[in-house]
Amino acid sequence: MSRFLVCVFLALSFTAPHATETTEHDYAYGMRLDRQQTASFYQLNLPMEVYGSVVFRDLRDVRVLNAAGDELPIWLRSAFSQHRQEEKKLTLPLFPLPRVEGNNRTTPKIHVITSKDGAIVNISDKQDKMSPTKAVYYIIDASKTAGRLRSLQLNWQTIPVGKIVAISLSYSNDLHNWTALDEASLSYLEFNGQKLYQNHISLPNFNGRYLRLNPSEALENRLASVVATVSNQHTSMTPAKNLTLKAELDLQASAYTVDAGARLPVNKLNIDLGQDNAVVDYAVYGRSHKDDAWTDLGTHNFYHYRIQGTQTRNHSVHIKSGMWRYFKLQPQQKGGPKQLPVLELSWIPHQLIFMVQGDGPYQLVYGRGDVGSVEKGLSRLIDKIKPEEQKNAIGLVSTGPQQMLCGDPCLKVPDSPVNYTRYVLWLVVVVGFLLVLWMVVRLSREMKVGV
Repeated sequence: MSRFLVCVFLALSFTAPHATETTEHDYAYGMRLDRQQTASFYQLNLPMEVYGSVVFRDLRDVRVLNAAGDELPIWLRSAFSQHRQEEKKLTLPLFPLPRVEGNNRTTPKIHVITSKDGAIVNISDKQDKMSPTKAVYYIIDASKTAGRLRSLQLNWQTIPVGKIVAISLSYSNDLHNWTALDEASLSYLEFNGQKLYQNHISLPNFNGRYLRLNPSEALENRLASVVATVSNQHTSMTPAKNLTLKAELDLQASAYTVDAGARLPVNKLNIDLGQDNAVVDYAVYGRSHKDDAWTDLGTHNFYHYRIQGTQTRNHSVHIKSGMWRYFKLQPQQKGGPKQLPVLELSWIPHQLIFMVQGDGPYQLVYGRGDVGSVEKGLSRLIDKIKPEEQKNAIGLVSTGPQQMLCGDPCLKVPDSPVNYTRYVLWLVVVVGFLLVLWMVVRLSREMKVGV
């Protein structure tokens, strides 16, 4: 029995696959990567040469190697857009409006002068016969502020020590109709050398050009300035790539065909009809491989016309996302333009991010038929870095010219290997079953002889 188990172990060890080290010559092509700065992570947009040389449409055969030939952790992300929020401090125009002596609750009549863009130029008190003493409320001009007001910092001419001041806020777009916004409390307390100053007001989201601050009591001193925290959100998108290709006539299919030369993540296209004052409806089809079935990408209206020397044409149309190489344009009516249409493709290249490990130079390699999928650990790590910090954490690299490494032999996808391990395991099960059966029969015979 022990001899049998030893034989099974040896058979499994010989049939198990053996790992081999990866080198640059396991890939068809490569590009040298030149770092533009020192960083732990680097990114680049995939060149079109990569799309034209990879074996798999999911780009699994794209890698980055260091000088020792070790594969580096990478992450390929598509159609990447980054939202980055910036904050800045702005001192806003401030206009104190006084109360009138003898009437603590009276708001004076005022005269407001604004510019064409709505900015307050001047606010004056019409009741100039009465001398103002203390400010009743303040108007803040935020009409020229681009972005969202998140908070206000109130700076007084003299700090009102020992005071807790309640402030009510309202907003307006015309300085006439006001809407209540929020209430806040400001504190200026001192005791035994300790200070508790709270002069910030957080603002909820609102849509108004002017703010009005109304303290619960008239203070002896006035506000010197109001500093606002303004946030702006910036969205950056990977720049799109464009390719223009002349179509070929396919008489058998009564359509035009285009070969882009590479599987590209095309998301928009347009058609140049080749003449003025033309309109054609084209049914557009796409496929990744020449043996694939055509995928319907929709029927779209394309037109050109000229008015007083100015040419007008349709905008690019969005199509179903995919890795498209071959396109078919089928006109939906007869009598269209006689010129061959020109297909204009637009796509956003994948962005590759890799982590530096080992010494350079680093090399982008691609095109391999016997490669597995890429680990996704780096994507989870990058996601943990705040978007505003990624700009400093991730450096840029530039690519050199494409170089042939292994060439076309590496592009061949190997046939599925025979899984000898599976057959050996089934053999073990069958032999084990027969062995148990033989032992049962033998034991039964021995018991009969004993009886």
